[in-house]
Amino acid sequence: MRVNSEVGKLKKVIIHRPDSAIKRLTPNNCNSFLFDDIPQLEKAIEEHLYFENVLREHGVETLLLHDLLRETLEDKAAVGWLLSHAIKRLHYPSSLSDELHERLMAISPELFASCLTEGLTWQEAGIKPVRLAGKLSSKTDFLLPSLPNHYFTRDTSCWIGNGVSINPMCWPARHGETLNLAAIYKFHLMFSGENFNI
Repeated sequence: MRVNSEVGKLKKVIIHRPDSAIKRLTPNNCNSFLFDDIPQLEKAIEEHLYFENVLREHGVETLLLHDLLRETLEDKAAVGWLLSHAIKRLHYPSSLSDELHERLMAISPELFASCLTEGLTWQEAGIKPVRLAGKLSSKTDFLLPSLPNHYFTRDTSCWIGNGVSINPMCWPARHGETLNLAAIYKFHLMFSGENFNI
């Protein structure tokens, strides 16, 4: 795996199709997710599919981030690594962290991948809010934040020579994207057996 040119022929690219994370944007939260307005999900998907087809017509292999993440999560070591890092960054009390960890360990890789990109609310997790912080939360508040910016995959990582830079994103709304890409590069079979620098 190597990239030696900014203008050479693109052979393979990781992309993320807009998903239900877009539906989770509201007039009250869109600014905190770095959106000025709420995009129409159906239109965003339509435009992205057109973009994917243009890439394929030019011989580019498109790797869907959700598929890579799901395949990565079939490895229990990847699940453990990603869970510990994702939950640690949220600074939850240990009792809530343990319960969330337990719930996420029990779900399928497909559903877990969706939770990591689209977010997970208290209600969806089936966890009853406890303590003051939990009781001040709405059942529709996120336990795992939604990542509606994930389809800007060019921001989160880039290949330079025989290495990949996994970029720490400035805004908290995008920190989870970095973790998802790091897990893929660390554990996915396409990358784990290759010799490249991170």
